[in-house]
Amino acid sequence: MKLNAHIDGRFFCFAAIACILLSAPHCQDFFERDTTIETDGKNPPTLTFSGNGQVSSIIVMDLSPNDVSIYDRRRVLWEIVPNGDPSPSEFPKITYGVLPPDFSQKVPTTGSPLPLQEERPYLISAPTSNAGTRELIFLYRSGQSLRVEKAAEGNYYAQTPAPK
Repeated sequence: MKLNAHIDGRFFCFAAIACILLSAPHCQDFFERDTTIETDGKNPPTLTFSGNGQVSSIIVMDLSPNDVSIYDRRRVLWEIVPNGDPSPSEFPKITYGVLPPDFSQKVPTTGSPLPLQEERPYLISAPTSNAGTRELIFLYRSGQSLRVEKAAEGNYYAQTPAPK
């Protein structure tokens, strides 16, 4: 009788450890991973996405100071929508202005978007459900893409690249 209890306890511990180890590689699919956006720094930029939510669209906006509200749709230079429900980590690399397969272009309705210019801030956003969304703000200066960060006091500043 004691032998059966001892074997059952060992078997239960072994089974529990095996379940944990076998499910560990798949845990990332069950937890939210924010959508992140990276750029290659070129003009036009090639974008790489990661995360596991559902992206409704990819939007590139001009943030240059002007009389138009920051929330006005007229600031949108390019907007594309994924067909189906792929997660950001399943997206191909996307080059600004080049419509990737399995995406539809919403803005502009026809043709290519305006080219990106130096010293103008741009925002790239990928509104996401089931995970957090991060935005990327950048500008081009002397042929380099510089990430723009928001300081604690609410001002924006471009990160200066490290000297080579």
